[in-house]
Amino acid sequence: MMMLKINNLPCVLYIFFFFSFNSSAYSKEFLLTCLNPQNNNFQTTYKIKDDLLSRILGKSVFHVSSYDPLRDKKFVVNKYEKVINFKNKKITTTISSNNRRIINFKIYDLENKNYTQSGHYLNDSIKPFSQYFSCF
Repeated sequence: MMMLKINNLPCVLYIFFFFSFNSSAYSKEFLLTCLNPQNNNFQTTYKIKDDLLSRILGKSVFHVSSYDPLRDKKFVVNKYEKVINFKNKKITTTISSNNRRIINFKIYDLENKNYTQSGHYLNDSIKPFSQYFSCF
């Protein structure tokens, strides 16, 4: 019985590495563009990768850019968000701000095409701030 497990190990490793590095075999990658109707349709664009390797590496959510239509200003972000959980077409992420004491949490609902964001300020004088984005 032990020999059977050892003999199958190369096969199991081959299958794992094939699917890990050949993500086109089962991967799903798409752009998610979202608007915040309460903030003059402020727009955010993300690249979502739903494959095993991206999930293992925590590289499933990549913030590509944002756009402020009120000021006609585009922001190139190009940063991964730290994925806390990716389950049942829902992704939870966190982002810590470098220049201010803010921690943001986001919950993406891929099935219903929306996300919510809450900003938590590490300063007692500012209450948490939440936003809702609808996506397409």
